[in-house]
Amino acid sequence: MVSVNAEQAAHLETYAQLTRVLETRDRLRDAAAERDKLVWMLFAMVGNLQAKVEVLTEERDRLAVTASEGAAQAEGKLRQAVDNQARMQERLDRALANQREAEELSARLQGCIDEMTEELGRRRTGTGGLPGLNPTEPSRTSVEPEQEDIDDVLLRIDSLIEADTGTLDDITDEITQYPQDRRAVRDKPVTSTDTPDNTWAHQIAQAEAAAAAGDHASARDLYATLVSEVTRVLGPDHPDTLTFRHYHADQTAYAGDHAGARDLYAPLITDRARVLGPDHPDTLTTRHNHASQTGDAGDHAAARDLYVPLITDSTRINGFDHRHTLEARWWHAHSTEITGAHAAARDLYASLVTDLSRVLGPDHPDTLTTRHDHASQTGDAGDHAAARDLYASLITDRTRVLGPDHPDTLTTRHNHASQTGDAGDHAAARDLYASLITDRTRVLGPDHPDTLCARRNHAYETGIKGDSAAARDLYAFLITDQTRVNGCDHTRVLDVRYGHASATGEAGDHAAARDLYASLITDQTSILGPDHPDTLTTRHNHAAETSYAGNHASARDLYARLITDRIRVLGPDHPDTLTTRHNHADRTGAAGNRTLARDLFAGVLSDRVRVNGPDHPHTLAAQDLYRSWRRRALLG
Repeated sequence: MVSVNAEQAAHLETYAQLTRVLETRDRLRDAAAERDKLVWMLFAMVGNLQAKVEVLTEERDRLAVTASEGAAQAEGKLRQAVDNQARMQERLDRALANQREAEELSARLQGCIDEMTEELGRRRTGTGGLPGLNPTEPSRTSVEPEQEDIDDVLLRIDSLIEADTGTLDDITDEITQYPQDRRAVRDKPVTSTDTPDNTWAHQIAQAEAAAAAGDHASARDLYATLVSEVTRVLGPDHPDTLTFRHYHADQTAYAGDHAGARDLYAPLITDRARVLGPDHPDTLTTRHNHASQTGDAGDHAAARDLYVPLITDSTRINGFDHRHTLEARWWHAHSTEITGAHAAARDLYASLVTDLSRVLGPDHPDTLTTRHDHASQTGDAGDHAAARDLYASLITDRTRVLGPDHPDTLTTRHNHASQTGDAGDHAAARDLYASLITDRTRVLGPDHPDTLCARRNHAYETGIKGDSAAARDLYAFLITDQTRVNGCDHTRVLDVRYGHASATGEAGDHAAARDLYASLITDQTSILGPDHPDTLTTRHNHAAETSYAGNHASARDLYARLITDRIRVLGPDHPDTLTTRHNHADRTGAAGNRTLARDLFAGVLSDRVRVNGPDHPHTLAAQDLYRSWRRRALLG
């Protein structure tokens, strides 16, 4: 009886010790939840500060080159940002050190638990099962540093780290009270995730470093490994498991696999809604990213439709003026824009501009950006005069808020010039581009793509205004610079060469234009392919200039071959196919075969009536030429 009582007493003592160890383990896990959130937040803040340093460095360098009065101020801001980044990195290092210590303590506690569990198994006398091993759900304390002064944020972080350090010290002291043999962790292979050199914190740091360095494929693979390990250890529904799945999807997207990211986000939405609830911020964030990647994968209509219920739910949960609601509305408008519904996108942007101006202020970068998008979609919807006026107003505000030399200000001036031309005022557009070229050359340099683009549009508007010879010369100079900057096979060079050939023909030198088009066809066929729309268009213009140069028979044959290819590539009823048939019939008559020209126009007229209708201008033009060649054929 004494032996049995002693065995029972030892069993109860072991059970009591196991209970205390499990309670300690649960305290450690509770602290881990807050610690992990702090680490993730610090990683994000260090990354944001690094991005800010890069932006300020670029601004400082740009102002230094232009000897701007704001150079000294920019240098001061940069120094402050670098100091803030260093201070935040120091807190991150301390938090990671606590994380590593906690993982070592967790391994020691698990060793104790394993030994005690085995001992109870040996002593088991039917006294009942062991207490549950699942920790309680950790509390969630959010930190929103973006709304606070950096010094206040650092003080709060310090208090969190100090409290965490105190908890770890207490747990370390408690572990020392357990028998020595029960604190020994069983030998594990070097590749174990619990060894100091290969902890989860180390893997997280590796993934974060790869992402920060732009190696998103490596970060994706590291997170995939973490997802597998965390799922195995913590379970599929643990908050950390869901978080790692989210980051795995993020890096998959950054690596360029948008369809893969979309498919990773889709089941995560289901699991987060089940575990956290459909209204949880993380669930909403995953829905937002899923919609974004759906669009980036090419299905913009589906993305647009996904944003609609997200906006409804974000409005209900967060409020109409919450930044997440406003952000979802912007993406909804953007997706609508990409589907080609420009009038609908215009109206969505217009409503958003009103609310952003009220919530963020009229001078906030997001407000200004949305005003730019609204002007763009107004133009794409066909109201070029209204778009022109919207851009003009935006130029004033961007110049005041960002400065006259800011890239966004210059871009708005470019679009203002473009819409001015599209509204029919080509002389004003030409002059706007001329002024923009001067400023872009000074700010960005003569070889910057934006400078070269402005020069190309300036040449175009010069030609449209009627000064074809000046446009031809502008294009000629631009060809030289574009070729030097981009190489002779670049599409921008081909585009400028096309403009040069067109302006040369408009200036009256049809033989030269013909030869320029002929050379361009050779290069477009080699670079773009024989069936590319640009190649086919250049062949059409080459035939036209051949005719204008006096060789109607050659032009007729060029059009005949082009008809065959346009029917094959575009179809028999495509407007370009019908235009080429129209020109082929006319050149056939000009080459001397009036009867065949009449018959060809009869076929063109029949198809124009069927495709365009009897009153369409192209149908009426074909009808006039059919009657003309029929009359000439009768006269012999």
